[in-house]
Amino acid sequence: SEGRRKIPSGRKRRPGDRTVGWLPFQDAAGATFYVSFQYNVQTYYPPWEPRFYFAAKKIQSMVRKRQSYGRMLRTAATKIQAVYRGHVVRDAVEAWRQECAALCIQTMYRMYRARLEALCERSALLIQSCWRMHLCHREYIKHV
Repeated sequence: SEGRRKIPSGRKRRPGDRTVGWLPFQDAAGATFYVSFQYNVQTYYPPWEPRFYFAAKKIQSMVRKRQSYGRMLRTAATKIQAVYRGHVVRDAVEAWRQECAALCIQTMYRMYRARLEALCERSALLIQSCWRMHLCHREYIKHV
């Protein structure tokens, strides 16, 4: 029933059987207990009884669920970290863009100011040059 496999008592034990490696002993009260020197385990119930296998399956199932839950948590944590890192990088890129825009505006304004200054300087040089030419021409007219 339900996949339980009982080992018939009259059958000879084989190396693959679950009972191999378990030795029966008597304690001081006369109760039988079983010892496995291979696994360093001692139990008062025969380890080949089906209830042990179902208990082991239940324990293994719970352990696997716990491991699966841990994997899911690690996956969720990784996704959260990835989303956060993407958010930080996007913020950094946006700040860089704003900084670049500010630098571009500053550069254009400085170029505009430099052009105005150069234009004013050229105009002043032209005025000075024309004035000197006028003075020289007047001086020349006096002497001629």
